[in-house]
Amino acid sequence: MLQAEAKIYSSVTAPVYKEQQQVRQVKRTYKKINYKRKIILVAGSILFVYSLLLVFLCIKSATLSYQINTLQKEIDELGTTQNRIEFQISQAQSLEKIEQLARNNLGMVKPEMGSSIMMEYQSKPVQLAETKDEINNRVSQRPLEKLYTNLSRLAQKTKQ
Repeated sequence: MLQAEAKIYSSVTAPVYKEQQQVRQVKRTYKKINYKRKIILVAGSILFVYSLLLVFLCIKSATLSYQINTLQKEIDELGTTQNRIEFQISQAQSLEKIEQLARNNLGMVKPEMGSSIMMEYQSKPVQLAETKDEINNRVSQRPLEKLYTNLSRLAQKTKQ
């Protein structure tokens, strides 16, 4: 306020002079940075993120253990069904079951100790599908045929 009064007083009493510009010194203020506080905040945020990651991994491991348990139960159930099927197969292959099916369904009779049955069998001559010469010709021509088909395919592709 004193400066304002002095300016007014000087302008009223003194003739009009050009005022000289006054050079002001600017005081710079520097903020003090609390490095300990900054380090504590960064460490706290890192610890928080680490704890979130740890909780996520715990939840993930728990869900995976539940899945493992359900899969183990399914494996046990499949094992019991496999054992049951193997038992049914062994029952169906038993000699008593086969004999019973032969007597009831096919009308077979168990032979007596003193009787025997003979049947006449006429053998037919065996027909060969191919001779050795035909096989050798076919085997030797096979790589040539493959080479020819591959070349023809390549020629067709280059035309297109």
